Amino acid sequence: TQQTRRADEKQELHELNSRLDQLVDAVKQKKSQNDELQERISQFRNELLYSSGDGHRSRLDQDLQGAKVSLNSVSEVNTMSKIRASRSMYELDRLREKYDEEVRWQSRDHDKIRLLESQRTESLHELNYLKENCESKKKSLLDDSDRNERLREQLANLANGLDHEQESRIDLECQIQTLLEKKKFEQELHRVMRDELERLFANQSSNPMGFFTSELRDIKQKIREDFNKLNEFNSDSMRHEYELRYSKIVEEMEIKKKRAEEARLNAEIEEKTSFESLSAQIESNKEEMKNLKLQEFNLNKLLQELHDKLNELRAGHADTADRKQSEIDQLHEQINNLKADLSSMLSFSKSLDSEVAVYARLLNQRVNSFVTQTYTFENYENLVLKDEINESHRILEQNELKRKQQELEENNRRLKELEEQRRRQKELDQLQRLAHVVAWELIDFWLDFILIVKLVIVLRLIPAIFLIRVNWKMNMAIKNNYPFSEIT
Repeated sequence: TQQTRRADEKQELHELNSRLDQLVDAVKQKKSQNDELQERISQFRNELLYSSGDGHRSRLDQDLQGAKVSLNSVSEVNTMSKIRASRSMYELDRLREKYDEEVRWQSRDHDKIRLLESQRTESLHELNYLKENCESKKKSLLDDSDRNERLREQLANLANGLDHEQESRIDLECQIQTLLEKKKFEQELHRVMRDELERLFANQSSNPMGFFTSELRDIKQKIREDFNKLNEFNSDSMRHEYELRYSKIVEEMEIKKKRAEEARLNAEIEEKTSFESLSAQIESNKEEMKNLKLQEFNLNKLLQELHDKLNELRAGHADTADRKQSEIDQLHEQINNLKADLSSMLSFSKSLDSEVAVYARLLNQRVNSFVTQTYTFENYENLVLKDEINESHRILEQNELKRKQQELEENNRRLKELEEQRRRQKELDQLQRLAHVVAWELIDFWLDFILIVKLVIVLRLIPAIFLIRVNWKMNMAIKNNYPFSEIT
């Protein structure tokens, strides 16, 4: 995890600091040893200039051997310091690579977070758009309910007007039928009277003025009485017949009114049930909207937590980056100082080697100039050759050990890189799973919302279709003078 990685980095930096402290202490110690050797060489120089004899020569040989041993130890320390410096440089490069990789991963995380933020803003815009659509749909539903109420009132008024028109039409039909019967009766009466008059005129004498007016008056009176009797009989029978027809028509109208009232009540009950179901659907939609708002709140909370975590990571990485950069600068400075110290130590060791060689030549010349030629430097030269051979073998062994250490460090570095890649892959898989979960939640939300919108549209279309059908039937009934029963 992040904390364990930080703890490992702190431990590595602590180890590097301890190694650098050890190197600095070793350099200081070797510098003090070099100062002591310089003092001893100056003493040897003085003794060599102001002394002579075999005792002094043997003492000088011992001192030279000691100086050689000290120089060998100094060279060993120099090589070890070089190895440690190269190791510290390798550790520094590894830390720099780790830091660069961490920066790259941070940039990738930032890109992912920006992508998630853009997706969140888009989802918020879409959610606001859907909320506005829901509000507009709600307003339109309220307007439709008001319009339905107004249309229901208009329908009731039209039904009442239709009833009055039906009654007036029945009255007019009755009057028309009465007038037609009266017209038929009068036509028949006129025909009978015309026939009677023609018959009377045919039977009269040649003098038309000699027609008996009294007989004609009696005939007219008789015809009038017969006509009145027939008229009274016909009027009574017609009145009775029309009363029966009117009672039947009234009964049919009452039955039609009852059926229309029942149909209206059934339509109102159906509309009420549909309105209740629509209100229940609206309530369920409100509950779903509340659930969606709760999901949105939870998603916003999760996103805020991710933002807080990102800010914490940014702050922590910024602090660690500044601290690591300062430590890296300090390490660079210490390494530069160590390089300068090593270069000065190498130059000083070279100068010591040259001075020792000069002192050896001077001592050889001084011994050769002695009277007794029994003592030579052959043993010393053999020792010097053996030391050089041993030094070369030791350098080869150190190089081999250094190569093996480098291979071991390379293997450790590769192993750590593989572990880091596995950890990064796990984190990437977790982020991908989280992104898939968020995407599926958004898809479910959109599918639920689309289903809700479809249901709202269907529920809005049902009363509109019903009203269109009723208006069409009313128009057809009014146009074709259908009775009210056919409308329902």
